[in-house]
Amino acid sequence: MGFERERAKRLVRLLLNSFGALTVSLDSNRLRAVAGHSRPMTGLERESRATAVSSLYGEVEHPALTGSRVHLDYTDSIAFLSLWAGPQELERIASEACLAHPVEFLADPDSFLQQEMNGCTRWECPLLSAALDAAWSRYVGVSVESAVRTAAIFTTFTNAQIAQ
Repeated sequence: MGFERERAKRLVRLLLNSFGALTVSLDSNRLRAVAGHSRPMTGLERESRATAVSSLYGEVEHPALTGSRVHLDYTDSIAFLSLWAGPQELERIASEACLAHPVEFLADPDSFLQQEMNGCTRWECPLLSAALDAAWSRYVGVSVESAVRTAAIFTTFTNAQIAQ
């Protein structure tokens, strides 16, 4: 569907009227030209998936995150589970940490982590700390996987001759 077609024009107008800050691209032919076995974008995706994450417990580094402009930082995020862990992940953390009061944790995980118990904050508990680290690792993995395609598209079109 190219922009010269009336259907495309109507659709683009509708999208822009509904979501003014939206950027619309009709790059399906360009995408098909670079995707597929032995094509540039597919190679970038394959290469990105094979690259290991570094600095998992600091400012996370991975080409897919950089390429899709996603910033993840363990030290900024670990105490704020509500920002990155969904209900199922919170239940998994509670189970892995063998929490005696999981209802309190599930209701407000951020506050729960900051509470003191026996002279230290709850997140310092070895079992809870290990469960949090495992959850963070899973979250980073999912984030990287979802960023791979975006980063590959951005890199492919930024480096394309047509972009020059």
